[in-house]
Order: sequence, then structure tokens, then C-alpha cells
Amino acid sequence: MTDTPTAELYELAHQMFKYNDGDLVRKVQSRRGKVGMSAIYKSGRYAKTRIKGKQYQAHRIVFLMKKGYLPEIIDHIDGNAFNNRIENLREATQQQNSLNRRLRSDNKCKVPNVYWHKNHAKYGVQVSVDGKQKHFGYYDDVETAAVIAEQARQQHYGSFVYKGERT
Repeated sequence: MTDTPTAELYELAHQMFKYNDGDLVRKVQSRRGKVGMSAIYKSGRYAKTRIKGKQYQAHRIVFLMKKGYLPEIIDHIDGNAFNNRIENLREATQQQNSLNRRLRSDNKCKVPNVYWHKNHAKYGVQVSVDGKQKHFGYYDDVETAAVIAEQARQQHYGSFVYKGERT
């Protein structure tokens, strides 16, 4: 974030932008765009915007404008960092935010929390609970392990279970 206090940033954002279904539309003309144009641009992993020459992640400005406060961490519910509709944003802890991330590219089973255990020649299910790995058994087929893993995630993670693409 920057040094701009939240109340001042809130006022500036409302002066400069109108929220429109996940977009920040310019209310005032600037060097970067005309009134009525989107004030959001893609930069790295996030959509961004500028206020008084300072760069901000667009989802943080949307959240501030619609909710009136700025939490330390904001989670994109669908995992898409460019979907900044307010319905897709929620306050989260670091742990909750980390639960809602895409499947790792090195996951050979293509199922979260499922791994192949060579010594048992079965699929194992393991879920992190309060920073500790909790084991949920071994299964003959990946489909059964996937169901058990989904139930374990739902039980321990609730609404923060990742719902996007699994591969």
C-alpha cells in the first residue's frame, strides 16, 4: 500500500472514479485517460490503477469504495485477480487467502490434497489444518481420494475452498 491514509484515499477514489461492475470508470480527465474511460490497466498479476501518481491494486480501491474500509488482505473468490466485481472480493486472513489458490503445476494427480504414495501403491489425502498436515487415509483410486479430499477441505476450510479450474 502507500502512505495515503484510508479516509483520504476513500475520498480521492470517489472523486476520481465511478464503480461499474468491477471497473473503475474515470469521473475526471487525466493524462492517462478521458472521462468515461476505464482507469484500470493490467500490470503483472493484478489489475491496477493510479491515484495522484501512486499505483494501487484495483481490487483494493474497489473494496475501499464499496465497503468503506481497507483490510490487510483481500481475496478474489473465483481466483481471478482481474475479476474485481465487489461480489468477487472478500476480506481474508493470509491463511484463508492461501487456501484459495490454484492447483500447483507439479501436482501429478491433478487433484488438490491428493498425492501418490509409492510405498503403499495408493493415493493419499492430506490437508493442512492450523499449520499442521492432517492425513485422511489411502485409497485405491484417485476418484475416491478426490471425494475424500473435497470433503476434508470443505470441513476445514469452509467457503475458502478453491472453486476454480483444478489443472
